[in-house]
Amino acid sequence: MNEKICLICLENIDDIESVVEYNHCGIYYIHNECLNNWNHNECIICRKKYIDIVENNSSDNANGPN
Repeated sequence: MNEKICLICLENIDDIESVVEYNHCGIYYIHNECLNNWNHNECIICRKKYIDIVENNSSDNANGPN
């Protein structure tokens, strides 16, 4: 059986209508209510601040290919 579990609260997902599919290095499922309570400036997977992720990607692109 392939049960879906909320990435934030780790509870089983019974109602697929109340779920968000989060695709970041894999496919994860999150209750809408859990997502609404999450810090929106933070990645659900790695917990990094989005501003840090954007700044790192910008500096990597500015340095050009290795």
